[in-house]
Amino acid sequence: MKRLIPHQRDAYAYARDRDNAAFFMEPRTGKTLPSLRWAQRKAEDGMVLVVAPVSVMRNWQRELKDDGIHAELLEGSSETKLDTLLCTGHDWYIVNPEGVLHQPLIAAAPWTVVLVDESTCIRNPRSKPQKLFRKTFQH
Repeated sequence: MKRLIPHQRDAYAYARDRDNAAFFMEPRTGKTLPSLRWAQRKAEDGMVLVVAPVSVMRNWQRELKDDGIHAELLEGSSETKLDTLLCTGHDWYIVNPEGVLHQPLIAAAPWTVVLVDESTCIRNPRSKPQKLFRKTFQH
């Protein structure tokens, strides 16, 4: 398990006891690790969904693996994504925003924590991902 460096410890301390957290940090400053620690604390025995661009999905999977967490990638057709979700029995999953849009049953799963990487997919309040995430992941 990787150790948090000082500014990551500060970020985690800010978020630790919050129900919802946002890590608005400069690119390449290490948002992933405090986000993971926060999600681990919140989810304990629940399901976690990481929504990330296709270009970084495998990076997330590697980071999680380095932290001792197996995360299943939800990729392929909408049916394949749903089959993977329903049949693998894991607690952590990674999908791209379009995957959630094209397979709404992913959003309907009982997620305890949803991490959204690259907030550009939700920054426009009129965008389809923003509308879906706001409606579906209110809790």
